[in-house]
Amino acid sequence: MIRTAARVLFPILTGLGLGTVVAQEPAAKPKASTPPTVVRVSAIPDFNKKTLNETAKAVCDYLGKQVGIEFRFEPSSDYTACVNGLAANKLDLVWFGGLTAVEAMDVCKDDARLVACRDVDLEFKTYFIANKEAIQKGKVKPVDKLEDLKPMLANLTFTFGDKKSTSGHLMPRHFLVTAGIDPEKAFKSPASFRLSGGHAATMQAVSSGEVDLGALNYVYYDAYDYNGPYYYPTDYRGDPRTICARYFRSFEWDTGLYTTYRGEKRMCPYLGV
Repeated sequence: MIRTAARVLFPILTGLGLGTVVAQEPAAKPKASTPPTVVRVSAIPDFNKKTLNETAKAVCDYLGKQVGIEFRFEPSSDYTACVNGLAANKLDLVWFGGLTAVEAMDVCKDDARLVACRDVDLEFKTYFIANKEAIQKGKVKPVDKLEDLKPMLANLTFTFGDKKSTSGHLMPRHFLVTAGIDPEKAFKSPASFRLSGGHAATMQAVSSGEVDLGALNYVYYDAYDYNGPYYYPTDYRGDPRTICARYFRSFEWDTGLYTTYRGEKRMCPYLGV
């Protein structure tokens, strides 16, 4: 896979919690003598399927030991299936993104409760990424503001992630429109969507050259072994560690290292640019 230059453009805070867990309340209070024997768990399929299944199993195993009943992971085919599964009482505990959490709470009314949201999710970002060959050919170049892309867009194609993705569609669409960029009119063709595969599908579409630009969750991108090129913001002359801290949430100022989603420690590449 040809790596994309995800840091050609700037990451943007989504402003919505993404790691949101919503639980379905039982239709009627169970009798004390008949407690539930299994909790059905699912999650929006926005990451690598194998990684998601492994993580979900670990979480279910942990919860099962703590609570004393079985927690069973049931994979969902897409974002909508998670919402519908909770609403139809076919799921009991679901990990949602910001948008799908709001949809689930709206559909389920008083039958669902928000039970957890990580503090780090308030700092999620969207990466706008570009195909490496498109950069090398000069079709797109590093910018500091989305507005600076406007002169290039007529010759570029773009994809969002899933329509229900907060960091892959909802917020990047908001940022584009705020910058005066109409996703349906500004590009060579109307912006497309990934129908399945989550952020991995967006990464594949951009890196393969199917599209020139895309928007995806920064955590997914940072989990990849990316070896450049890396670009400084135009005319930046300050401490390079400031750039590292901006692009890598786990950056350590004293060591120069950051931690990938998989837990691997790496030296911030901007220290060597």
